[in-house]
Amino acid sequence: MVLFLFFKMKRTILRKRLNDSVSLKAIELLEELNRVGSMQEAGRNLGLSAPAASKQLKNLEAALGHTLLNHNRRPLELSIAGRAYLKCVQAALQHLRQGASELSLANVHHLKSLR
Repeated sequence: MVLFLFFKMKRTILRKRLNDSVSLKAIELLEELNRVGSMQEAGRNLGLSAPAASKQLKNLEAALGHTLLNHNRRPLELSIAGRAYLKCVQAALQHLRQGASELSLANVHHLKSLR
């Protein structure tokens, strides 16, 4: 079931221009929502107000064509589609964070060598 949803989402994304509809902040928000279970707390952790976080999530859901949260549950929890999508993007998020960290370290070493 999860694999089927992933391929269905992949087809939906390919039909749209990803950069016009899906933001990195929205993907990070989904990850944080999964961790904390609260739109307000997840938004605050990412520097967003609750309304801004909610809008990010709605835009992501619209772009993917799937509901990513069970909106009627408290604490908030990801839907099957949300879990499938998060599983796919978590590796990408980790690579981005690792790249930023390595670049930071490289800059520090480079600056030291300029002295």
